[in-house]
Amino acid sequence: MHLTVGDQIRIETLRKREYALYSVIETPTAEVSDDIVRMCSRGMARVGAAKGFSGILDTAITRSSGLSDEEAPNESEFVERLDDRDATHQGLVVCAPHGGMIEEFTDLQAEHVFTVPRSLGKDVSCWRCKGWRQGGGAYDRWHIPSTRISPRSFPLLGQIRQRKFQYALSFHGYAGQSIRIGGAAPASLKQEIAAELRASPACTWAVDIASTGGAFSGASPKNFVNWLAAPGRGGLQIEQPKDARAQAHSQIAEAVARVLARHL
Repeated sequence: MHLTVGDQIRIETLRKREYALYSVIETPTAEVSDDIVRMCSRGMARVGAAKGFSGILDTAITRSSGLSDEEAPNESEFVERLDDRDATHQGLVVCAPHGGMIEEFTDLQAEHVFTVPRSLGKDVSCWRCKGWRQGGGAYDRWHIPSTRISPRSFPLLGQIRQRKFQYALSFHGYAGQSIRIGGAAPASLKQEIAAELRASPACTWAVDIASTGGAFSGASPKNFVNWLAAPGRGGLQIEQPKDARAQAHSQIAEAVARVLARHL
């Protein structure tokens, strides 16, 4: 199927029509049949299975062309979007790989940041994915860690993978209590964003800088936001608690946008 280690696939059960995204971690050459895919018990549980099942492996993981953002929630689907009106600029790309109900409000934040520099005539693109699942569980169905996202599997991301942007920013949600700024971007830029957030009246949460090598540091070169950025630049990763995203997602995005607009 022309897959390599690191690519994403979509597995669907035939009987219950449950489906989820997975990453390829091994392509064994000694398998007894080409029709076998193996996963651990946790992977089985993501599609409601406790043992082997008959299913479909699909290398097309999104349903972007067939569904609008209004239709996708009703279909419990996953879509990829890209606003990139100048396909040559190397300014800013703002991202949200886990939008929709995966990490709620993060796609709205990316779209908000996109509009601010653009209204000022700055070069900016916006890449995001949005996933839903009726009855809940969108995170379990659609979440792929930032260090495993493959541009071969996300075709719109693949279009900009070699651009090497001056700034690359990604919004995320997590279970922590503070707003955490990570990524491989210079410490001075992260400190500037932290100061802007702390000065915002709507931001009542602690704001900290992720320590290198710590949890949610976002500094790995495998993190897609870092390889989207030009060499020596590094990306920015904003991790946020759920209540911060629910109560102040637009104000947080506005503060980050103000800082980046000054640098473009």
